[in-house]
Amino acid sequence: QNADDCAFPEGIRTALPSLKMCLCGNWFYTACNEEGFKPQDIDALCDLGNSKKGATQTGHKGLGFRSVFAVCGAITVLSGRWTFQFNMRSDGPLGMITPTWMEEAELRSLPEEALADHRAGHTVFCFQVLPEARSVVKTGL
Repeated sequence: QNADDCAFPEGIRTALPSLKMCLCGNWFYTACNEEGFKPQDIDALCDLGNSKKGATQTGHKGLGFRSVFAVCGAITVLSGRWTFQFNMRSDGPLGMITPTWMEEAELRSLPEEALADHRAGHTVFCFQVLPEARSVVKTGL
């Protein structure tokens, strides 16, 4: 969904946008060479049913992002200077809309490949796959 409405820096517009998907252990992650999140993008992720997107855009209802919690316990977002996580496992239902800002030491639990993509300037979503959902996610790829 995020890749569908990405914005790209001027230099990328003449090259191909990229989207990478990888299943690494208990993590599924995506990396995209978009220009990165702005404060209003983070506000939109933390809000339910109050999307700023038009009616024809993917995610305009403001609910779909949370559907991944059916197979994930936590979602970590790495975009530019922003590093935060939505965590239902530790924070309960409010974890779907309340981000926890992540420190460098906490980021070390993520796949090294995902961290390398973030260091390369990509926006990265890391989904911590629930053990009982791993086969479903793997089959879906």
